[in-house]
Amino acid sequence: MQGFISYSHEDYEDFKLLQMHLRQITLGTRFHFWCDERIRAGYDWHASILNEARKSAVFLVLASPNYFAARYIIEHELPAVRTSQRIDDALVIPVILEQCDWEDLLRVPQAVPVADKRRVKPIKCWDHKGDGFNAARDQIASALKHKFKLAAVPLIASGLPAINQTESGLARIMHHARAFRSCFARARATAPTN
Repeated sequence: MQGFISYSHEDYEDFKLLQMHLRQITLGTRFHFWCDERIRAGYDWHASILNEARKSAVFLVLASPNYFAARYIIEHELPAVRTSQRIDDALVIPVILEQCDWEDLLRVPQAVPVADKRRVKPIKCWDHKGDGFNAARDQIASALKHKFKLAAVPLIASGLPAINQTESGLARIMHHARAFRSCFARARATAPTN
């Protein structure tokens, strides 16, 4: 499954911190978050953004005054988010970076991070910003698990790395097994006999 991170480039440092925290969700659930950093040189970035938005089931909106001041976001990204929300029942989770009018502008009833007394507390208002990002990550993970019935994927099972059981993953496993057998056979053939 794919999520989409919508953010203002003016909030790039906070975006990178959130992205680091989201990596734990990706590792634990295999849920993938797309962002515009993945657009390669030479590609039509506008078409790429809209295409990825159409494929996304979740939108993380990094809300701040910078976000709502970004013309591209207001004219293109937010309409794509609202369309996915309305047509595909996409989950929209505002991540409040700074105090802003997110409730009226995004028209969603819930946001993260929520602190004590079940009130949204912007990440920049936490004594330690890392605590705000940790709370946001945990609350995002909880929302994803609830909406999509995701089960945690163990990072280590029986001392072996997790196996990707798709066709390409199985093909890679078979390739490594053949390479191991070939290497083992060569080692046996060249080993001195007693």
